[in-house]
Amino acid sequence: MTIFRGITFRLTLVFVLIASAVMVGSGTLLYFSERQQMLDSVQAELQIASMEKQSALEEWISHIGEDVVAMSKSPAFVSAVQDMLAAAPGSTQGGAAHERVVGELSVRVGGGQPYLRWLVLDPQDGRVVADSDGQEEGKYRQDLPYFINGKVGPFVQNVYFSPSLQAPAITVSAPVMTAGGRLAAVLAARINLTEMNAIVLKRTGVRQTDDAFLVNTSSLFVTQPRLNANPAVLSRGVHTEAVTRCLAHESGVLLADDYNGSLAIVQFTWLPAWNMCLIVKVAQTEAFAPVEAFGRSVILVGGIALLAVAALAIAMARSITRPVLRLQEGTARFGRGEFDVRVPETGRDELGMLAHEFNQMAALSREQSLLRGRLERMYGLSSDLLCVVDFEGQFKEVNPAIDQVLGFGQGDLLGTPFLELVHPDDREATQAALAALAEGHGVTGIENRHRHKNGSWRWLLWNAAADPRERLIYAVVRDITARKREEENLRRFATVVRDSNDAITIQDFEGRITAWNRGAELMYGYGEEEALLMNIDRLTTPGKVEERKDFTRRLMAGEGITSFETQRVTKDGRVLDTWMTVTKLTDEAGRPIGIASTERDITERKREEEALQKTLADLERSNRELEQFAYVASHDLQEPLRMVSSYTQLLARRYSDQLDQDAHDFIAFAVDGANRMQRLIQDLLTYSRVATHGRPYEPVDLHQPLGEAIANLQSAIDESGAMITNGDLPTVTGDRTQFIQVFQNLIGNAIKFRKKEEPPRVHISARREGAEWILSVKDNGMGIDPQHFRRLFVIFQRLHGSQEYAGTGIGLALCRRIINRHGGRIWVESAPGQGSEFFFALTADRPPSPSRGAVS
Repeated sequence: MTIFRGITFRLTLVFVLIASAVMVGSGTLLYFSERQQMLDSVQAELQIASMEKQSALEEWISHIGEDVVAMSKSPAFVSAVQDMLAAAPGSTQGGAAHERVVGELSVRVGGGQPYLRWLVLDPQDGRVVADSDGQEEGKYRQDLPYFINGKVGPFVQNVYFSPSLQAPAITVSAPVMTAGGRLAAVLAARINLTEMNAIVLKRTGVRQTDDAFLVNTSSLFVTQPRLNANPAVLSRGVHTEAVTRCLAHESGVLLADDYNGSLAIVQFTWLPAWNMCLIVKVAQTEAFAPVEAFGRSVILVGGIALLAVAALAIAMARSITRPVLRLQEGTARFGRGEFDVRVPETGRDELGMLAHEFNQMAALSREQSLLRGRLERMYGLSSDLLCVVDFEGQFKEVNPAIDQVLGFGQGDLLGTPFLELVHPDDREATQAALAALAEGHGVTGIENRHRHKNGSWRWLLWNAAADPRERLIYAVVRDITARKREEENLRRFATVVRDSNDAITIQDFEGRITAWNRGAELMYGYGEEEALLMNIDRLTTPGKVEERKDFTRRLMAGEGITSFETQRVTKDGRVLDTWMTVTKLTDEAGRPIGIASTERDITERKREEEALQKTLADLERSNRELEQFAYVASHDLQEPLRMVSSYTQLLARRYSDQLDQDAHDFIAFAVDGANRMQRLIQDLLTYSRVATHGRPYEPVDLHQPLGEAIANLQSAIDESGAMITNGDLPTVTGDRTQFIQVFQNLIGNAIKFRKKEEPPRVHISARREGAEWILSVKDNGMGIDPQHFRRLFVIFQRLHGSQEYAGTGIGLALCRRIINRHGGRIWVESAPGQGSEFFFALTADRPPSPSRGAVS
């Protein structure tokens, strides 16, 4: 009875756990979906509030500047200043002129006006010759920015801390020019920041915890926070994460601690024109309050449902425990060594079938146990891969060496078709070898490439024999990838030495030159006889000698081919920028015997890159404005589109019996058009967010985003029967999420635009070219006419009608924008009926800088 209760309990527990997992998973997805929607809404509110405050601040300071310039050009004021400066010190005329100037200044202070003080400064030495309240007269301000810049034109000094006011201040200045165009004085006005404080604190919503303030580059409050009325807060430092990132000239949104230690949603914006940070925020407790209430409701409903599931599970478990007890008794006897035990095969349900299978297992168990013991001892001793494959080409047994050879566990490949791991170019020869084995012939020395678990290809050497009676093939497999790589390196080097115009040299590990080709003679000016008496350091600039020694040490330590940028000195003293590729040379026994290097002159290319960077900077500035316009326009267009769609559908429902068929058709066309327009707007938002919502760059192994892209497309792959393969892919620096988008769009297009008569075949590969990795996505699809190449990467440009193929035409434009953001480029090679091959290049040796203004 104890066993019965134990089985019932465990079955009940399984049912409850499964139901719990489903409910928890569903509830969690619902909760976080609601939370994300709420977060998106609050972020949009904060961004709009930030933009409104920036605009108001710019308008306010512009108005102040215009007022100061108007004062500096007032004929009466200019005349009084000229008279004051032209009069002799202490004279009656000078005193009268001084009083006129001070009078002109004093009427502009107080009385609700935005000015705290007006100053007139001598343009020669910066001495204050007139002050609206007289406190600063006679003092010298020749080193202050508002005096220096105010002599040549209107100037607004960014917010600074005024020792005299013991508070933040802004000073606006302008030159006072005579009618003849001569500089007579500098007029300066110190601004009351009360109005600026009011602009920043202006409420933009109905939330109780919304707040906003400015912070200067010393991390001090410039304006009074709404939620802290204590004036002493203006002397406090603000060291939150948002302020720290903003002072690093970044802008964005964070969920982080506020200055008072509470959790908040913070929009931070760097204002380069003001040299300050604008912070707009709202407390997370208020923003997420509706979501938390929703979560509590989900928990309550889930608890009630679990009680019902538990009751049902108990009833179901009790109906199957009795047959299970009989199986348990038989299993216990079998476990004690009674291999002749049999369980009654009663009934034709699943438990009866289980009893039958148990009896079959008991009959075969002894023989299989002895056989497996022998095989495991034999397989476990070998460092080579030992495997058994049936005549249908599926793995039946593998030894532990599978992990070292192909990266899989022992059980990962059992039942896997053998040819799925073979490189497409090697399958024909491999199939011929399998056919020979099936006829009873032995096969030795077969070399082919197999896919490693990490996606790379490994060269394997096969020796195999077949047992026709058991229809099994027994094979011993050795990994010869390292040997093949060395053979390829030697072949490639010999070809390059013969045909290349690049500088190719061989040195020993002390740097003495032992081989010197024609390309090296042309590049450096030394003949072969002269060069063979030299050390390679003679060509190396002083700062690069240690670099040469370092890569020599790394090659000696076992590294393979290494490429990098360096500098060389020619015979006539010119300094060249070169791209160098070095590899270690070994003898037949594998002992290192020297270093081979290939160098290419990239001096002119470096100059062109610098010019290109300047052009890209100009493009970035213009595209930032374009991105902002696209985001605001597409964001604001969604609400009226939703209104058009909603009211059109409401019209159809309410007046359905009053409309004829044409009216219904027109309404359907309107709703469909609004929906398609909304999809276009969403795609435009996605396009505009590539540069502004990207993740920080990090090292990315491209096998990872490729795998995630394939997983996302799995349903389309299964439906179309597509085969996706890849070669070795590099690790680059960039945004992993955006690389997933690139692979997903390119592979998805290959599946979508396939030929009707054959399933899609897509291969992803990479090759190194100088300082770049060239990635390729090649398919066997319908192909593209070259005359359409220029339209492929243009947003919303489609080569096929929407009725024929779904989509809005943004996929390739999005790929181009992502690749450009990473400092790369993308292009295509194709012809109708011959498939397509899309290429994109990424920087290999240095991380790219994220670009917000990439060419689109």
